[in-house]
Amino acid sequence: MCRFNQLIGLLYILSALTVYITIYYEYGPYSLDILPYKSLVIDTRSTQIRDYEPWRWYSYSLVHLNENHLWGNVIGTAFFGIFLVILNDYFDFWKIPLIHTVSIIQGGLAINGQYVVQRLTMVTLGASGGVYGLYAACLPPLFMCDLTFEKRILYGAAILTSTITSCVSVKYNPPTVSYAGHVGGYVGGLLASIAMIPNPNSTSWIKNLQIASCFSLLALVCTGIGMSIAV
Repeated sequence: MCRFNQLIGLLYILSALTVYITIYYEYGPYSLDILPYKSLVIDTRSTQIRDYEPWRWYSYSLVHLNENHLWGNVIGTAFFGIFLVILNDYFDFWKIPLIHTVSIIQGGLAINGQYVVQRLTMVTLGASGGVYGLYAACLPPLFMCDLTFEKRILYGAAILTSTITSCVSVKYNPPTVSYAGHVGGYVGGLLASIAMIPNPNSTSWIKNLQIASCFSLLALVCTGIGMSIAV
């Protein structure tokens, strides 16, 4: 079963990377003049839920601004996705794709929330929310699972590497970068992964934490949708 989970997880990650790369090199970098991109990105000049276009909360992740943007997200998705797949003793085959998807959607909702609060006019695109969600999914096994010493070292090294990379990107990214999408993706991935960690011994604190994570994630999603409708 473990090998099956790893195979499906790997196929999902490779499929996501293929879609990102294919769309970019088929249509080029993002431009308002490219018709397919207009229906994919999050554009805060309009409210997608009122336009009956809620798919934008996911589809924005398929579009990239330039090659640096594309390959940064491709490398991040590949690194954390394959890392989780290879060390996957805790997530069934459907859980890693679901964590990645939830992270992207929560990132999109957070971007809309940022617009409601700050009234920023911006166009948001890129798969960073999913990358941060996979990054966050490396954290729960450290304190919720009985890991071997070697796996603890590997998980710790992955988290340390990603933390350093995030700090560097914050320093050197242009001011137009929306960190709401990054934070939303991270929180979504963290809550989703906590909720999906197996608890074979029915440990009470883990069960309570998972219930709290489920309700917190549901509350964030409902709040994000509600803010989009109310704006």
